[in-house]
Amino acid sequence: MWQKGALRFAVSDAPEAKKLLAENVCIFTPMVAVDGCAIGLPRFNVHGYDPNRHWDEVNLRDKRYLEMMPEVWYFKKAILSYVARGGRIDLMLNMHNTETGEYVATQADDTESLAKMNVMYDRLLTSTSFDPSAPQKLRTSERASGNTNWLYQEARIPVMLMEQRIGFSTKLNRWPRVSDRLEFGPLLLQAMAAGAQAGAK
Repeated sequence: MWQKGALRFAVSDAPEAKKLLAENVCIFTPMVAVDGCAIGLPRFNVHGYDPNRHWDEVNLRDKRYLEMMPEVWYFKKAILSYVARGGRIDLMLNMHNTETGEYVATQADDTESLAKMNVMYDRLLTSTSFDPSAPQKLRTSERASGNTNWLYQEARIPVMLMEQRIGFSTKLNRWPRVSDRLEFGPLLLQAMAAGAQAGAK
């Protein structure tokens, strides 16, 4: 739902949207775990692989991974090809839902990336329904994992993983509604743009 809200905002006539798109390129990708939604197997595709893992294992030169994990293979190929052609990614965010926790995590450890992410994070805290679990700070980890954050290890792409709680929100003082997610989308885009612009100064 947040993406629907973000897309509606991006194509709107709102002055904030026009300014954002004049200064940024926003790339949206569809849901990766489509098999899980279609056949009721959360987190797994029809071959039994979790598309939120294995990003470190998937070798684009080995077609076995295309057969086992086409979701990861194609997404990874598109992202790395874009960067290899000279495309710049200032911030990348992989969105998830979770029952109780809410946070943003990264493996990035360079000063520039972390500065951008912290500007985004602080804006989410102050301007949105983002309600992180304690402590209220960006989670960083030196331990490499197999999710999309691996792209930082592989290509220095400043990528983050965000978990958004579907359970009770202390910030909203209730369970999140569809309208909350729709409202969150534009605010998330603007927070990411603020982070990217801060890094460009």
